[in-house]
Amino acid sequence: MLLRYHAVDPAGTRARIRDLVLDLREPDEPPVTAILVDAPGGPALIRAIGRLDPVHRVFRVAGLVSAPPADRAAPDRCVLARRDVLDAAVLDLRQRCATRVNDLVIEELDGHLVLAATDVSRRALVRRATLGLLHLSPRPCDILEWRRVEYLRGDPAAALAGHDAHGHIAGLPPDDIARLLDAVPCRHAAELLSVLPAEIATSTLEAVAPERRSHVFEALAADRRRRVLELMEPEAAADLLGRLASPDAQAELERLPPTTREQIAELLRDPATPDERPPGGATTPDPGAVRDRGASPGSDRRPPRP
Repeated sequence: MLLRYHAVDPAGTRARIRDLVLDLREPDEPPVTAILVDAPGGPALIRAIGRLDPVHRVFRVAGLVSAPPADRAAPDRCVLARRDVLDAAVLDLRQRCATRVNDLVIEELDGHLVLAATDVSRRALVRRATLGLLHLSPRPCDILEWRRVEYLRGDPAAALAGHDAHGHIAGLPPDDIARLLDAVPCRHAAELLSVLPAEIATSTLEAVAPERRSHVFEALAADRRRRVLELMEPEAAADLLGRLASPDAQAELERLPPTTREQIAELLRDPATPDERPPGGATTPDPGAVRDRGASPGSDRRPPRP
């Protein structure tokens, strides 16, 4: 892993590499756009252009003394390899499961660095614990090409702002995506549903277990919640809103176009069976009245849209 390297310039100045800035807009091999180093003048961001020297464990760059100090806020706006990706849970599209990033494989292509793969083996943990002194080579089965991995930040707004690419998982059936999302926290699931095409996100959310669906829905941004409700079948949308607190459900209804709003409100006013009708025969939209409709897990699942 390059984080155990030093950056060295032609004058022999050395600086420890603290972290790598990644651009997640490239789904196959995200490029390293900058390197955060301990330069002579303090932490600095330098261009990730140079030559790897694995024998001496250095990355040879043009200059370090002249490197400008890093903007203290800059790393907060970036995805950093050590801080954000190492040890993170990721979705393994090969095995269709969640796994942990124990090490990263950084490669040099024409003087530029890219994140090529992740090592999910215990051997990687040994290498890290011994700072590379005990080098146990990974087995091929423990190396996952980054194009077979989906990394989620856990921050839907940041993923949207960064234009994160998740084109590979978008090709899976919604039911498979929903099963993968069962293994990650709700904010991570909401992040993926925020960046996927709206139709795929909606079908995937419909395939999520009803009890979890409402929590994932609430973690979405307002615009995506509205779009998902518009695309959902009215019965599924009513069931979803019926699991929210009344003020939240009413607020979601009011954001919808009139026709869609009335369809869903009618279902909330008049549930399918007499036992499910709101107490007192309420005739106005009251999402909270069906909060405990007693839908069984998976009862509203349907085949994904073609």
